[in-house]
Amino acid sequence: MPLSHLNAWRAVDAVLSEGSVARAAGELGVTQAAVSAQIRRLEERLGRTLFRRPPEAWNRSRIWLAWPMRCAAGS
Repeated sequence: MPLSHLNAWRAVDAVLSEGSVARAAGELGVTQAAVSAQIRRLEERLGRTLFRRPPEAWNRSRIWLAWPMRCAAGS
């Protein structure tokens, strides 16, 4: 798996745990644009939308509501 895939998954995890792209960027030490771009590229590769992006906040799409539980379970 290319390193860019791992960075994209780190960005997804950070947005989920931090609750926003801005806080995720701060946690990862990158810009908000970098986090957004990583997630957008991952979504394109997967052919799935991981987050809904209304103007006021990023929200998980229904497909990823169970993501934190899957990570915790190690699957």
